[in-house]
Amino acid sequence: MWKYRTAASDRYSLLMNYARENRKHATVAESVLWEHLRNSTLGTKALRQYIIGDYIVDFMLPYYNLVI
Repeated sequence: MWKYRTAASDRYSLLMNYARENRKHATVAESVLWEHLRNSTLGTKALRQYIIGDYIVDFMLPYYNLVI
């Protein structure tokens, strides 16, 4: 399992709400990329709007240590 530092508890809930809104209102480019990532044959999990530290990354492939 991957282990990244997440935001402090007082900021995490705020960031989680932002991440949910970002998933609901994705741009066209994000939607197209997400369709390719989630339906790809990479053989690994792709995550969307993932919180690392005090930041929300658009896409993350933990197996490859890749953040977009």
